[in-house]
Amino acid sequence: MVREPWNPDALAEPLRKLAADVDLRQRLGERARQRAEELTWDNVAHQTMDVYREVAGQKLTRTTP
Repeated sequence: MVREPWNPDALAEPLRKLAADVDLRQRLGERARQRAEELTWDNVAHQTMDVYREVAGQKLTRTTP
């Protein structure tokens, strides 16, 4: 995680680490592939519908000042 994305040194350090660590690159690549495979149209549609159902089931309450 980059805590100061506007700071070039803070941005460069994780990139240096990634460039130097073959195992880390491989693990991140494998996890990215797994995540991408989970994001099928059907899965995303089901997740979206779950959110809609959850929101529709909640009652909106307003407080008056």
